[in-house]
Amino acid sequence: MAATARVHIVMHEADKISLTQKARKLDMSLAELLRLGGEAYDPQRDDSALDAVLARVKDATSRAEMAIDACIADNDAALTRIAAKKAAHKKRMAAQ
Repeated sequence: MAATARVHIVMHEADKISLTQKARKLDMSLAELLRLGGEAYDPQRDDSALDAVLARVKDATSRAEMAIDACIADNDAALTRIAAKKAAHKKRMAAQ
């Protein structure tokens, strides 16, 4: 029989609830989730590939935001032209 040891962990109640819910979703105990998380944690892990992907996502998001802003500006200009044409038409109709 394997020897076990009890470990007490202090955390906020909200953290405990969140981790317990995550463990339930994964069909495991809170202890198992914490053990696996602790075993997987590596502070020396090289995140350069993840950082490169994040940089590309940020760049794509920035370009998309600029394209959306340009579309909004085009739409605003079109609405302004339409309003001017409607006003001119209304004025011509009133003059008749």
